[in-house]
Amino acid sequence: MNNQKLGEEIVKLRKQHFLSQKQLAEGICSQSAISQIERGQIFPGVDTLYNLSAKLHVPIDYFIQLMLEDDMDENEDLIAHVEHLSGEQKFEQMYGLLKGKLDESINCYWMTSYLTWHFHLSAYQTKRVSIEKTIQLLKDLHDEKKTPVQSKGNLRNRILNSIAYLLATNGQYKESLYYYDKILKNEDRSSAVTSVLTPDIFTIRVMYNKSKTLYDMGASEESLATIEDGIKKSLEKENMSLLGQFYYYRGQCFERLGSDEDEIRECYQKALFIFELLDKKLYSRLLWKYKESYLK
Repeated sequence: MNNQKLGEEIVKLRKQHFLSQKQLAEGICSQSAISQIERGQIFPGVDTLYNLSAKLHVPIDYFIQLMLEDDMDENEDLIAHVEHLSGEQKFEQMYGLLKGKLDESINCYWMTSYLTWHFHLSAYQTKRVSIEKTIQLLKDLHDEKKTPVQSKGNLRNRILNSIAYLLATNGQYKESLYYYDKILKNEDRSSAVTSVLTPDIFTIRVMYNKSKTLYDMGASEESLATIEDGIKKSLEKENMSLLGQFYYYRGQCFERLGSDEDEIRECYQKALFIFELLDKKLYSRLLWKYKESYLK
């Protein structure tokens, strides 16, 4: 355990809150114990750690991560690489990388869970494992150990998002919506985030996935309501990452509901503007291919 790093962080937080060692120790432990913890000579028990986190206004899992993760810089680089491979859909390369990494000894439980999650997804995407088996493996991973550490970077919710997406892909729409709603209602968002999606951007992605699932089910009005919430959230957070897709599906819903043609056209034109602004060439081409009549 990285006692030294934990101690240094407690010193930093204590000074930020203008507390002396005596003031921090009050009602928790002795001043001598605080001094030893800050020097990295001992590590605190769970109760002490919980009380320290409350007094210093940080989640307890933040401290737990500091103690468990000795190779943070190396982990950050690996996380960034995995996220890049996932974004580029290079699943064969990802599978080979993660198979090798998981064969190694990894001391960090969060990192093991994170890599296992992506390993299962890459195995499915490369057709090594069926969609039904992948869903079960991800459910098992999610339920395996519900520790504070696993909440870092929204990992547990991101696993749920993958489960919901695969269920929708498999035509299990009602169960998929159950998981999307479970994520959106979950307020337990860790503030200790590494190079993964921030909570707000993750929420926007879940809303988009939910709206798509509702649309595929034929529930156009419910889909439209979720889309409107997603557009509002995107604008509030000044995040355009999925705004084009929201406007596209808004147009799709309007078409299906027989809305005014000008409203439909406006949606597709906004979607095209955003796709071109963000240089999403594939989305722009598809929009021109299937919705050309609305773009002229």
